[in-house]
Amino acid sequence: MKTMLRFAAALLASFAAAAIAQTTSPAAQAVRMTSDTPQKTPAGAAFTAPTDWTVARGARTVTLTAPEGDSRIVLVDGTGKDAGEAVASAWAAYKADFKRPLKAQLPQPAIDGWEERQAFTYETSPNERLNVQAIAARAGASWTVIILDATDPVLEKRGSQVGLVFRIEQSMAQVDQVEVNVVDAGAA
Repeated sequence: MKTMLRFAAALLASFAAAAIAQTTSPAAQAVRMTSDTPQKTPAGAAFTAPTDWTVARGARTVTLTAPEGDSRIVLVDGTGKDAGEAVASAWAAYKADFKRPLKAQLPQPAIDGWEERQAFTYETSPNERLNVQAIAARAGASWTVIILDATDPVLEKRGSQVGLVFRIEQSMAQVDQVEVNVVDAGAA
């Protein structure tokens, strides 16, 4: 009798696991890019996902994982009254237990339609061979935060691919500028 109960419990567990797997949102599944592919964050900021990187989407995040599996770039549609709050909100969305000390926070030029930009660099030990940064960019009341959580070897090998993702600022700003020009042309 005990053997039959164990069998029934195992069978029930396998059906439950299959049902859960079928209800998993396709957006939560990771997709490997076969070429450099234009993408957008949930709020519409445009960027390019590099070849061979894996892209996984969340409610307000896009996580790009390097082929090596140990390095990530996370794009977060942030909230906050300033860059610090937007970055804190982005870290909470990506890694709720993030506690690295801030090494430097530097204002960046407000270029290409962005009204405010800030760069954040975090302390790491030399033995970690890790680069941890965040960039917050604001246009209007909306923030886009890019988190870089990557090993030095991956950055050395894939620096140009990382650069593709970080062009989000220019892509988003160019779209905003085109919209402004269209509105202005229609007003004339």
